[in-house]
Amino acid sequence: MNWGDFFAMGGYGLYVWGSYSVTALFMVVEVILLLSRKRTLLQRLGRMNRADSAAHGCSGSCASLRSPHLGVLPGASVTSGRTPEVTEVTRTGEIKHEDRI
Repeated sequence: MNWGDFFAMGGYGLYVWGSYSVTALFMVVEVILLLSRKRTLLQRLGRMNRADSAAHGCSGSCASLRSPHLGVLPGASVTSGRTPEVTEVTRTGEIKHEDRI
């Protein structure tokens, strides 16, 4: 068997390789679209985080644990009328916070 016969696929090579080509094209386009959506989502979340920080009077170095877009972050305790603020994140990932009125 030579390569010409393999690519000809008994006369059906155009359909077989065309199908493979279209499938590969759609898979590449799907990856590109997913990466584009991820970049757009991260930009949108960054803008919402900056707007949320500005609304709470943060300078950008602190992040509010309560976000109208994301809910309450894990490890945060929320008491009524108070907004907990991140004061420190330990090496183990534990969030230390204090309540602010």
